[in-house]
Formats: sequence, C-alpha cells, structure tokens
Amino acid sequence: MSSANPAHPMPSTGGTASPAWWRGFLAPVAVAIISAIIAAVALRIGAGDLSPIPPADSPSGWSADDQAVHRVATVEWLAESLQSADGRITIVDLSSPARYAEEHIPGAVHGWWQDGMDPHARAYGERYVVDTDPDGRAAWFAALGIEPGTTVVAYDDRGNVHASRLVWLLVDSGHADAMILDGGLAAWKGAGWAVESDASEIPNVPAEIAGHDNLAVVTTPELEAILASPQPDTVVVDVRTESERADTLKGVLPIGAIPGSVWLPRDGLYREDRLLRSPEELRQMIADAGLDPDDTIVVYGRFGIDTGLPWLIMTTIGYDDVRIYDQGWVTWAEGDSRPIEPLQGTVREQAVRKTATVERSHRSPLTMRSLHVRHTVPGHIDRR
Repeated sequence: MSSANPAHPMPSTGGTASPAWWRGFLAPVAVAIISAIIAAVALRIGAGDLSPIPPADSPSGWSADDQAVHRVATVEWLAESLQSADGRITIVDLSSPARYAEEHIPGAVHGWWQDGMDPHARAYGERYVVDTDPDGRAAWFAALGIEPGTTVVAYDDRGNVHASRLVWLLVDSGHADAMILDGGLAAWKGAGWAVESDASEIPNVPAEIAGHDNLAVVTTPELEAILASPQPDTVVVDVRTESERADTLKGVLPIGAIPGSVWLPRDGLYREDRLLRSPEELRQMIADAGLDPDDTIVVYGRFGIDTGLPWLIMTTIGYDDVRIYDQGWVTWAEGDSRPIEPLQGTVREQAVRKTATVERSHRSPLTMRSLHVRHTVPGHIDRR
C-alpha cells in the first residue's frame, strides 16, 4: 500500500491514475474554493450594513447594580461610570469598520474581530495559543488600548457575538474586569445618549497579559473521548443558529451535528431588539434545554469565534463548568473519521447516548490556511 501524501500528486507511471493522485490534484482546488468563500463572507461583513441602527425601545433586563457578578453592562451603568472621575474604562466597538466610521459610542476604539484569531492555528476561528503565537493576544489587546487593570466594555453590531469572544479571550488571559454592553449601540441610542463618527485616540500601552489558558478548552481528541464514554453530567451543546446549521460552505461541510449534542441556538439568547433576555428567562430557557448547573458543558459552534456569548451567559447565571470546543464544527465535520448525527431538536436524552455514525462521502479537509483571510501585517487581517 502506498504511503504517499494525498496532498502531493504522485507522478504518472502509466495506466489508470490512482485515487490518491486525484485527491491530491483536487485538494488545491478545494482549498482555493474554500478560501474564496470565506474571503467573500469576510468582505461582506467588513463592508457592513449601514442602514441606521434604530434605538432600542425597552430597557435591559439586567441590573445596573451587579456588574461585578455578571459580565453584562447596561448603558445606564456605563454612562454613570464614564462620568466618574476615577473611571478607567476602555470601550471597544467590534462592529464593521464602516459601521464604526458612521457612528459609535463616544470614546470607543475600533477592533477588528478577526485580529483575535491565531493565523497559525489549524482551524479557522481558533484563539491565539502560546505554542504558535505567544505574543499575539498581548499585541492585539495593546492595539486596542487594553492593559492589565483596565475595565473593558465591548459591543458590536452582530448581537455581541464578537464582543463576547473578546471578553472570553480577556478572561482566558487573566483579565478579570471585562464585559459586554447589553444591546450595544441600539441600547445606547435608546437611552438618549449621543454618538460620534470621529475615530477615538487609542492610548499607547505595553503589550502584556497575565497569562494564557485560564479557561477550559476541549480539544478534538478530548471530545472524541467524551463521546466514546458518555457521562450523564457531561453535555455537549450545539449553539449554531438555524441558518448556520444549514450552511455547508458551498457543499464543503455536511449537514448534521456532533452525536448526542443538545441544540441551544445562540440567537435565542436575546430578544428581537438584540438586548439579552433577562437572567431569569435565560435560566429557565437553559434549564428547559435539559442543562443542569452541576453539569460539565462543552459548547461548540461553527467556528470557535461563535462560542463566546453562550459561554458568557451560562457562566454568569450559575453554570460553573462551561468549556469551549474551540476548533468547532468546521474541524469535527472535516474528513470522514468522526461520527455525525442527523439534525434533531433540543432533547436532553441525546447527551447520554451514543448514536450511529452517519455515512459521509464528500467531505474535504478544512485548515486554517484554507479558510483564513490573508494577513497583511503580523496580528492584522486584510479587510479589503
């Protein structure tokens, strides 16, 4: 049996070409197609939807008095804190560059969400890790004017998906005082506060963090072991939205789910006006999905960058052991070696039973290099 790497075509020896040769020939084509898909998506997100963000009509369901406990700031708390003489707050707007240039909270600095992904990682959307880029996080935080001891309040124009990922990265780096702004710019405008369009000056701060890997992250082999020996108090949670579950990246990924996972779509965590549901509503919703505060919960999305908000919500309302599968569905579904089950609803019993492998025949390997939008300078991603 040949041990040739299918990523490199075998020279022709006459006769019929081997399957390995054709896989090698087609691999660069698949990589090019995938790269074009992701680049197009990133370009669309970068351009942004510049339709005006309407002010939120109703207040946050979170208390302005418990920011030390919850990682959710209200606009009332933020406005009051900004007026205090000793307030040391950095506001980070992770909306599209075009949105930020149009309107943002006064004093907010702009951050590009893809700059929080490790360009050397195997899978698109993974965090900076010390083995591949030990200085990546610190450089990004410094570029945002964040230093140890700073209170960080983040928001974006996508339901705080990117803002909560920044909070997760900060906490994972030992930075305790970080939170999202409930409702973002819509809530700020709804409270009657002014916005501005001029870019804010970013203070010059040293590039330093307290450390790496303060939060639990599950690797693919660890997740495989969890599925091989399921435990009733360990639950895998799929936080992809309905549209994300149906997205195959132009046929590259199969439709399905990690076997035994419970579906808790991320976009169900907030109301129609993009303010979060109240803590009481969220506790009930998550309990109704079959999750217990004593469970070990493994959260996964399409990519690692999609998991921040569910992690933030669960850990602030009493779920202490919430871990992220940072390589995400894009890694689990690649190749044909790992099991996939057909899409189902949120059923607690799924979490404690093994399911049959679903046959898959047209799945291509997805790597960070095939998905990542090209970096222009270290730590920054091409947004053109």
